[in-house]
Amino acid sequence: MDLRYLRSLLLRYRGHGSDGPDALEQILRRHQGLRRTRLADLAAVAASLAYVDREAIDPLALQAIGDTNPAFDPAAVHDYSDEQWLGMVNAAKGKYFEYLVVDRLNAGETVGDLQLLPGQQASVAESMNQAGWDVRIVDADGHAVEFLQMKATASAGYVHEALERYPDIRIVATDEVADHAGSEARLVDVNMTEAELRQVVSDTYGHLAPGTLDEFWQAFNPLIPLIVIAGTQGYGVLVGHERFDHAVAVASERASRGLVASGTGALVKVVADSLLLGVSAGLVAGMWFDRARNAQAMREFIRQSARRQQGRSAYLAAWPEGSS
Repeated sequence: MDLRYLRSLLLRYRGHGSDGPDALEQILRRHQGLRRTRLADLAAVAASLAYVDREAIDPLALQAIGDTNPAFDPAAVHDYSDEQWLGMVNAAKGKYFEYLVVDRLNAGETVGDLQLLPGQQASVAESMNQAGWDVRIVDADGHAVEFLQMKATASAGYVHEALERYPDIRIVATDEVADHAGSEARLVDVNMTEAELRQVVSDTYGHLAPGTLDEFWQAFNPLIPLIVIAGTQGYGVLVGHERFDHAVAVASERASRGLVASGTGALVKVVADSLLLGVSAGLVAGMWFDRARNAQAMREFIRQSARRQQGRSAYLAAWPEGSS
């Protein structure tokens, strides 16, 4: 149902009663508002489907998981036992701790009482089974100036054992241990908790192995379309291009269209595992919504007109003959 057809109906029924043309005028104005904003709204839907919250995935935690468990299969997530999950999380947590401390040191930050001097660089041991140390600090000439052991654990006994075994190496540990270690000079408290590290790693595993429903809610992001709708309709009212009540009505229709398009696009994107198909489905759903709403409005207009006509006919039929 296009704009020309609606205009022809408006012209045909103009003058057939005070209520008919006004109703058609409202349908026409709403259709114009939806058509005028269709491109911007569906572009916002496409942007929302393409948007991925990268901040939710810590790249260092992702690297730690890949290094400590390269055979992890997200498709077989339910096949892992509780013991396997515990081992996977603990291994990635320790490596993530190493990467995180090294990254902050090399960025010039102070970690605990550790801070690199000009020209110094920290690096994680290349071997996963490096004995004695986990992080090495070198000077500008590449000479090692210090070795560190990293302990992302809540076990004080585990850290004390390392202190006794390696008397010349400082131990970098999480808050849970450092708070109970007293004044041990070789223990560096980095102001991170083991629980925080574990949570980041667990969340990252969750992003790698989501269920279909979780994936849908990650893909379904209607905030961008809603911001575009609120901004454009609000601007129209602000500059006096349209009345407030009309802007609210059109905004409501646009929001409904955006939700339908976003939901359809997100579902197809997840099921088909294709952003292109998801965006295409969202665009088609948005255009279908416009046609369906216009058809529904016209059907309602015709029903109301038919009821009014039946009422008039009944009134005339009951009018006494000869009355003027």
